[in-house]
Amino acid sequence: MALGALLLSGPSRASAVATDGAVRPLAAQFSSVSLDSVVAPDGAPLRAWDTIVIHHSGGQADTPGSIAETHTRQGLDSIGYHFVIGNGRRMDDGVLHVTERWLEQRRGDHVIGEGGAALNPTSIGICLAGDGDRSPFTERQLGVLVHLLRSLQERYGIASENIVTHREVAVTSSPGRYFPEARVLEALRRDRGN
Repeated sequence: MALGALLLSGPSRASAVATDGAVRPLAAQFSSVSLDSVVAPDGAPLRAWDTIVIHHSGGQADTPGSIAETHTRQGLDSIGYHFVIGNGRRMDDGVLHVTERWLEQRRGDHVIGEGGAALNPTSIGICLAGDGDRSPFTERQLGVLVHLLRSLQERYGIASENIVTHREVAVTSSPGRYFPEARVLEALRRDRGN
């Protein structure tokens, strides 16, 4: 089973830090790669997505393949997320993996518990490789995340209040205590001029 058909990489490591050593805003850390073919894939009718849920994989060195194996063992038909963003361990830092679930515009299978029945059919699942309870995510991962969130918001008209973490909709700590939620949302607001 193929897990995905498209990989996009983020900026070079040098572009993540300004010449004065200050960290640039998250939104500026991803190159100007167009995500049109990602957010509106060819071939499948587009779903009416209304929510985005941000997760972590829970393992420091997870890949789309290892996540798919875990999800299959848990009884799912394949990886439950639509997108996975690498952290540089076993998957290049900042690489965006687009799963077949997204390319085929299939409902997600990423929100656990009671909320899953209501959210999975209309929510987009984005997974950051790594364990956000044990260590921070990389600047490149976060930059790609902001770029992807912005592109999905624009294409599907998803309101900022409908971008949530997994822990907000289920009994879990995902994406972990190190996930900089306020910083990511501020980057989205700043880029939209709000």
